Amino acid sequence: MPTLEELNGKRQELAREMRKMGEAHHANGGEWQDGEAQKAWDKANADYDEVMDQIERANADQAVQARLQSLADDDSRPRNPLNIGLPDQTPAGSPQERRQAAENDRSMAMAAWFQTRLGLNVAEDNSEAARRVGLPLHANELRLALPSTERLNALRAAWLRTPARDREYFAETYNAPLTTTTGTSGGNIIPPETMLRQLEVNMLAFGGVRQVAQQILTSSGEPMSWPTADDTGNSGRQLAESTPADDNAGGGSSGDGGPNPTFGKVVWNAYKFTSDTIKVPHELLEDAAFDLPVVLGAMLGERLGRITNLLATTGSGSGTFEGIVTGATLGITAASATAITADEVIQLEHSVNSAYRNGAGYMLNDDTLLALRLLKDNEGRYLWQSGFNGGAPDTLNNRPYTINHDMASAATGTFPLLFGQMSKYKIRRINQLRLYRLQERYRENDQDGFVAFVREDGGLLSAGTPPVKKLQMA
Repeated sequence: MPTLEELNGKRQELAREMRKMGEAHHANGGEWQDGEAQKAWDKANADYDEVMDQIERANADQAVQARLQSLADDDSRPRNPLNIGLPDQTPAGSPQERRQAAENDRSMAMAAWFQTRLGLNVAEDNSEAARRVGLPLHANELRLALPSTERLNALRAAWLRTPARDREYFAETYNAPLTTTTGTSGGNIIPPETMLRQLEVNMLAFGGVRQVAQQILTSSGEPMSWPTADDTGNSGRQLAESTPADDNAGGGSSGDGGPNPTFGKVVWNAYKFTSDTIKVPHELLEDAAFDLPVVLGAMLGERLGRITNLLATTGSGSGTFEGIVTGATLGITAASATAITADEVIQLEHSVNSAYRNGAGYMLNDDTLLALRLLKDNEGRYLWQSGFNGGAPDTLNNRPYTINHDMASAATGTFPLLFGQMSKYKIRRINQLRLYRLQERYRENDQDGFVAFVREDGGLLSAGTPPVKKLQMA
């Protein structure tokens, strides 16, 4: 694989080539000279995106190495990753060796669980591994206790530094500790971290909104209120000598001290979502017991990520998520039904109150980004800029942007572009993701079923001054 330096050189070369094509496009009155020029532009964009993927992959690899080194150096306090729920017996060896031993035990324990469910004999080593990690071999139901809000936000921050295609790299950089909780029925357990990690990673991979939203965890599902206050319409005032501060000159009734802020609240509920059942042949369960947590975690996470991201983008807010597009306020209407101009992008940005522009960014899909790569501002500068300095991200009008494939493309009446404080979108999640194994339902086909459930809600937090605005096509 090319070095990071070589990839960045290729990135700069392709960006310069794209600029030349863009100049030719502008010189020709905003039209491609012929079909070949259009094809060359499309190919250059595809090549650029591929190089960016390779750069992100290389950066992720460096992050992994740094993380592993950090783990190896972290010997500030004794740890007990193997004997959860057992007397403290800190294993010998370096932190990295202890971590590897813990990973091996978790894999062996999961293999033992699958072998038990299949009626196979379980090796003594595997049974011991299951005992050490606290995994009951006869449990039928797996419950995944989710990490704290802080850990989810740490996961989101790490995800923003890692491309969606590099899940294996990313999985190594984020390792949640394994814990076990036994339910009253004896069947509620937390499985090895591999499946939880893959579920979370793949929900992020298929969730453009989830990558920039704040996630909030609650332990129960009753409606959650978030109080808001809007005082932007009020200001202080000058007083004449000996004039009382609570005079009604501020607009309130006599003696009330003037106008008050507008108070309100935003409420999040807890709607249930399912991955639907994944049917796994007996042969796969028997032959790939060690890999199955990763495979199932990926598939279930992708399914849940797709449905929740769609609703977090365009949900109506009536009995389901309020999507970020739905909650955003109209900032500008484009003059055309099919094309966005550079002026309209800048006008959208300035339609957001300056208090919300610090740290704000754009959200759009790939098709819209491709069109915006050709736009210039009034001083002849391209709105889209390649991040030439090493691993610097690309920007749109010097702002970060998030690709969300559930955003609409430019067409009559659609909303293809958002701008604002994306972190004002909140996703509320209830504290457990449940995973069930259905052993008898598909037995005639010699299959086991796996299905996951999660309870979530999402909405845009606004106290009255809109933090996110949208561009609408004519």
